[in-house]
Parts: sequence; C-alpha cells; structure tokens
Amino acid sequence: MQLIRKLAVAALLQTALAAGAADVLPAAAPAVPAAADAAAVMSASYPLLDLVPGGAVQTVRLTGTNGTQYFDFGVRNDESVTSAKLKLVFTASPSLLAETSQLNVYLNGQLQDTVTLKKDLTGKSVQSEVTLNPNSIREHNQISVQFIGHYQPVCENPTNEALWLTLDPASKLTVETERLRLSNDLARWPAPFIQASGTKPTVLPIVFAGDPDNEEKTAAAVFASAAGKIAGWRGIDFPVYYNTVPPEGHFIVFAADNKRPAFLKDMAPASGPEIRIADAPASRYAKMLVVSGKTTKDVVTAAKSFATSEHVLIGERLRIKDYKEPAVRDAYDVPRWIKTDSSVAFSDLMEYPGQLTAKGQTAPAVHLPLRLPPDLYLTGGNDLTLNLRYRYTKPSVADTAQLRVLINNFLVDSVNLSDKDSRGEKTVHLPSFEGALKPRAEKALALGAVNDLRFELNYSQSFSEGTLQNCRSVTFLPHQLEIEPGSVVKLAGPYHWTELPNLSLFTQTGFPFSKYADLSQTALVTPKNATPAEVTSMLNAVGRIAAVTGLAAVHMTVSDNLKDPAVRDKDILYTGKLPDGELADFNEQSARALTSHLADTFSKGEVTEGAAAKEKTDDAGAGVIVSFESPFTQGRTVVALLNEGERGGYELNTRLADPTALTQAAGSVSVVTEGKTLSFDTGSHFMSGNLPWYWRVWVAVSDHPFILIICAVLCALIVGTGIFRFMRRQIKERA
Repeated sequence: MQLIRKLAVAALLQTALAAGAADVLPAAAPAVPAAADAAAVMSASYPLLDLVPGGAVQTVRLTGTNGTQYFDFGVRNDESVTSAKLKLVFTASPSLLAETSQLNVYLNGQLQDTVTLKKDLTGKSVQSEVTLNPNSIREHNQISVQFIGHYQPVCENPTNEALWLTLDPASKLTVETERLRLSNDLARWPAPFIQASGTKPTVLPIVFAGDPDNEEKTAAAVFASAAGKIAGWRGIDFPVYYNTVPPEGHFIVFAADNKRPAFLKDMAPASGPEIRIADAPASRYAKMLVVSGKTTKDVVTAAKSFATSEHVLIGERLRIKDYKEPAVRDAYDVPRWIKTDSSVAFSDLMEYPGQLTAKGQTAPAVHLPLRLPPDLYLTGGNDLTLNLRYRYTKPSVADTAQLRVLINNFLVDSVNLSDKDSRGEKTVHLPSFEGALKPRAEKALALGAVNDLRFELNYSQSFSEGTLQNCRSVTFLPHQLEIEPGSVVKLAGPYHWTELPNLSLFTQTGFPFSKYADLSQTALVTPKNATPAEVTSMLNAVGRIAAVTGLAAVHMTVSDNLKDPAVRDKDILYTGKLPDGELADFNEQSARALTSHLADTFSKGEVTEGAAAKEKTDDAGAGVIVSFESPFTQGRTVVALLNEGERGGYELNTRLADPTALTQAAGSVSVVTEGKTLSFDTGSHFMSGNLPWYWRVWVAVSDHPFILIICAVLCALIVGTGIFRFMRRQIKERA
C-alpha cells in the first residue's frame, strides 16, 4: 500500500514539474478524479465485414481459387492494446474433408491460430473465437483469413464448386485498450487529437472562455476545416464547451490573454500567435491544444497559420511569425474534384499508398474515387476520358486474361491482355448522358458527383485433376495488377447548371459552399449569445465541407448580424434556434410556412428566436435544415441549421458529424429526428450556372412534351407554308 502511495505522489510531482516547466498549468496540479482512472481501459467491437478494404460488404465467400480475405483496422497511437479477439461466424461446405481443411488467421503477416474444419463444423453456421497477440498490433493493422479446403485426398481441382466457405456478418473484432500518457510534443500532430487511422470518427471538443465573439468563431471554424480535411470520410464532431473542461478526452482551447477559461488563468502570457500542447487539467492521459495569442486577432492568425502552413512541429510550443495568408481560390478549384479545364493524374486522386495495386491468386479490384463538381450539366456530347496505363502478370500461354473498367458497377470497357507483354495503354471513354448529375452515384444513370472507379483483373484458367491413376498437379501463381499513377482523367465540355435550393447537394457535397474550397464566398452567421449546440452545428458543417473539398478554408466571413454588409453578397450558412411555433407538424404545409417565415425574417436582417434548450424535455425537439434563395443577393443561397432544444441539437449535430448520414435529405426542408429524416420541397427555386441560352430553352421545354409537340407542329407549318409559297412562285414564273 505504501508503495502505491509513493508511486501516486511521484506521478503527481512529475505532472506538476512538467506543467511548471511549460508555463501552462498551475504548479499545484489538481487531484485526478477516480472517473479518469476508470475510463483508462476501454473496449470496442467492430463488425468484421465493415473492415474489408474498399468498404463494408454483406458477405465474404472464400473458394479454392480465392482463399484469402483481408481486413484492415487501426488503433490510436495514444492507446495500447491489452487484448484482442476475433469472433468468426462461418458456414463451410459439407463436402470438405475433416482434419485437412482449415482456416488460418494472420495478423500483420504473423500466424495467430488455425481452426481445423472438423466434420461437425461443416454444413452449418458455426462460430470460433481466435485470440490475437496484442504485441503484434500497431497503429495500422491487417488481419487475413486464409481458407485451405480439400474435398478428396488426391487429384483435386482447385476450381471445384465443393470448395467454399462464407463468413457471416455476425463476425466481429473486439479490442480492449488502455490509455497511454504521452509527452507534450506537437510532432505527433494530428495525433492524439484526430483519429487518422481505422474507421472510427473523431470527437474533438472545443473550449471557449465564454460566448465566443466573431474572431474566436473564425479561429474555431478555420481549425474545424483543417480537422475535417484530415478526418475525411471518417467524420468528426466538435462538441463545444464554455469555460469548462470537457469530461473526457483530448480537446482544443481558444484563449487570448484577455479572454481565457478559468482553468488557464495561470498560463503564461502569449508572446504573439502561438500553439501549445499541455496536459489537460484533472487527467493523467488527456491533452489540450491551446490556440492562443495576445488578442483574439492573434488567435485567428495562429489558427490560420497552423491550418495552412507547413510548420516544423517539435516540442510543446509553436510561435507563429510572418504568417502570409494564401491567395483566394477560383470557383471549382477544389483539390478533391476533377477539374474541367485540365487533366488530372491518378496520383492526385489516391488516398493512401498502394491504392492502385492489386495482387493475389485472385486479385481484388482496384478502387479509385472520382469526384466531379456536383453542379455539372452534361449535354450528351461531353468527353470524360481515361488515358489508362497499366502493368500486369502475363497469363499462361493456354490461358486468357482480361482487364475490366467499371464506374459505379456499370461496365465501361474491357481489354483482353496479351501473353506477349506485361504492360499496356488504353483510352477509355466514360459514359455520358444528358442532364444534371445526381449527388449520390446509386441514384445516377451512370455518373454521380461521387463515383467509384474500379479496375478488375480476371484470368481464365482451366484445370483437370486427372484420375486416380493419372493425377495432375496444379501450382497457382499469384497475379498482380498495377495501375500507373501517371494515368490521367480528363473532363471536357460540360457546363455548370443546377437547380437550387437542393439539400441533397448540400448534405452530400457541401454545395454551393464547396464551390469555393477556401469558403471565400461563404458567410457563417451565428447569433450573439449562441448556445454551445449552435456553435457545434456551425463547426460540424464546416468540417463536413472540408472533408469534401480536401482543403483547410481560411477565407470565410464570420458574423453575428445579418445586417452586416459583408455577408449580404455571399452564400449564407446560418445556425440558430428553430422559431417557436413555426413547425407545428412534420408536413409540407408546416415546412412551407417555416420557409416563408425564415425568408421574411432574414430579409429584415433579424435572427431566429426560439425556446431555450432547457424548456424542452430530453426526448423532445428536432433538428431542421432549411434552404432558400438569399433575400439580399439574387442567385445566392441560404442554408439554415436550426435546432429545437437539446435533443434537436444533438440529433442535428450527430448527423452533420457523420459524412455518411443525411442521405435522405432533399428538397428545401429536412427535419431530423431520432432514427429518421423527413424532407419536403417547398418555396421557389432558381437556377445557378452558365448554361448557354439555347440549352436553357431545351431544358425548359424538355419536361413538357405537349409544348414540344406544339413547337414541332408550328415549325412544320412554318416550313411547309414557306415551301408551298416558294413552289407557287416558281410555277407562276414558269407559266
């Protein structure tokens, strides 16, 4: 017992000395509550089929020629794995030979266990638990499950349909971890604050001294944009706290010398814009990143420099000097979108090393995301071309091989591969059509705003096991496909033309705000005395947009006043309360009344007023997203994120933090409640873009067949009358 007390005292002294050396925390460190120790050990379970590279699948089928499946997962670098277990639920072919058929489980290339497929484990759904060695687990990990099946003692054909095993969706990976106490070193950035490995979303609390002013909200929005870019498809949530230490985890603090939270009252004054990392109060494990300065203007400079500049990060503190703000970007100059005026190399579209490589006895498909500007309008004659270069293992002389190119599961082209060479080139024209893109590829004719470009390598191989008297052995050679990173995609000819408001475009692609990746044409408006949930809505929306664009935005305008001239000529992203009584029911009539009320309120330069969060019960309230044309500038858009009570704010912010959520949002009003999203298309619409006048005429009449018929008849009458009169004149002249 005395030894434990001595160790505890030593740990507290070490914490206090480190804090004093950094001039960040008071010399007398507060006692660590018991809850912090209880939270030090954590357990998480992951559905195994969600860990398949390229995205979750419904089932995994292993065969004699495709006997290995890989699963990727990550572990935070501020956590240490204490135990890991793999629960396999599978069904094996009843034709398998007992004892000689087996499942091998590997972790990062090391064999963990072998499951022998005895007779009582075949022909039905069974489960087996494999213990993984925690010492073999790193930040990025790969599990491989290998199926070795036999259906007769000798003379087997590996393509025989009796060789199969399916993994059930109930299979899961369970990992127990404990938190590590890290040193205060910025060199680990974005760790430990942002989860950049695995599939889990990041929760990153934001702390202000109190109700933030416009400069503090600007700094937080810039930081949220940078964090959203890093988190990407995983998603990120920014719960906001005023003058309070978050209950758990790492967090970000925005603190000027004249306005800082009480728990930083003893922090040394800043020498200018700077970033510091320090131990969080009352925690052995959590860290806080302090974005600080002499004034709130310095805090903004620190956030912008940290988000956009390539600093050499080392030690506890980064002092910002000579920050130069990046130039304003042009429209559609978005890093993660295909540009319409130049070729884009595949290397610029890659999201991780090795993405363009596939290898194995049956090589998996190569996936590459293809993101297009969401307001594209295709006219049928547009040219979306891939100049594809590739390398592959030669097929055997008696066999054939084929490379297939698919987009969103649509077959685009295929190439028969020669056995005389191991490389090739191919120009592939992706399918085109007439009309606007859909935000989601599964709702599109062929192309959507976000597309999955897939390359499949298939070999046709014939085997014969022979007879018992004349067996024929087969040796499998692994195949490999390499798509050259220098391959390019080029989009030529389309116009920008779309109908707004369209909440599907906003929730899935961030449009129209993402049109300018640096948000230079975006005004973020949050009323004075905004609640933490309202500020969270703004930050989550900005982080969601950055995940789409791939750029940390620094040119947004932030205001708390709709009468501010700086916001009137921009697209407005507004966060606030749902006006009392304006959404009496979840129906189209109420949605139309709400849209009309907001447009009228905004035109007067007034902000929304609603009931305080505490006036709503825990299970009441909804989050609402409303979009309409800006009452200040024609052709500009307003998107309002409104919450009704604590529950409404929670539902809205949870969905905004998840890039895969809000897929049902559409039209001009979406109501977010627990478990569902209701959408309504109300109010007037307007067109945005640069479509030529003759195409606008065609678009206007193409949805009205009777008008087309009338126009065709009129044209026929005019042309016929002209021809008739011309012929009459010719006859008279001859007479």
